[in-house]
Amino acid sequence: MEDAAVIDVVINPRARPVIEKAGHGSSWLAELEELLSHDEWEPVDGREALWNEVRALLAGRPQLRTYLSLPPEYETCTPGALHVFYIGHSYTSDGNRAEYGARGRVIGWSSQGTMADILFPGNGGAMFSPVSELRRAPPAPLPGGYALGESLYFTGLTQDLDSGERIEHGGLCAVVGPPPADRSTLDVVFPPNKWCVTSSLLSLSRKPPPPLPGGFRLGKRLYFLGLSQTLESGDRVVHGARGEVTGPASGALAGQGLALLFKGNRHSVEFRLSQLRRKPAPPLPGGYRV
Repeated sequence: MEDAAVIDVVINPRARPVIEKAGHGSSWLAELEELLSHDEWEPVDGREALWNEVRALLAGRPQLRTYLSLPPEYETCTPGALHVFYIGHSYTSDGNRAEYGARGRVIGWSSQGTMADILFPGNGGAMFSPVSELRRAPPAPLPGGYALGESLYFTGLTQDLDSGERIEHGGLCAVVGPPPADRSTLDVVFPPNKWCVTSSLLSLSRKPPPPLPGGFRLGKRLYFLGLSQTLESGDRVVHGARGEVTGPASGALAGQGLALLFKGNRHSVEFRLSQLRRKPAPPLPGGYRV
């Protein structure tokens, strides 16, 4: 028996922590510094747009410092000169839409410079986004070859999220984007749930998962016939306890077992089919009890 690897999704609020480099604190500014490092003696292509980006970034985030010396003609920037690409997950707010990969114009900054007001084409108003979810270049294609908005099947185990929402094995979800710096996962939404969830690519598929082993159904309650024990996670399984089927077993038990979630436990546990039954376990010999 193995403790099932069920932590393949996490709740994913839109406003992620700002992750910045050491030094002046901005990977964005560091990229511009590298591009413009030799502009003084060897003008670079697209220098006007690049210097406008530097000026707009410094104006919006006054805590940043740079070794670059702005040419006099770029000491003031045109309002709205900074254009960015959005790499957060897609969402709608107050009739305005932010989509992964969309290009927008920065029209304002928060007082700390960690958030920006972005005006995307077709929107009637600006959307507030963390700087960590903005890039100066178009983002890479989505991991796994999937497309924005594509409907996929979740092949992981049924589980309840901290938000109170539930995601189910075999349930349909919509792709809303990838989390930053992690190409092994995708952000998805399970209708009618409202929260975005980060799921492993291994738990997503264009095809529905196969039927569960043994002809059992998802959500069926079965009795455990094995020995009582406490797992490394702190969860406990008890001989004769009744658990809910949350999906198929994996690894060495694939095709030969099921995952069950017991009341009071946080994680599903995988068992061989021979350790499970529909009826309660028979009494212990000698009249003893667990």
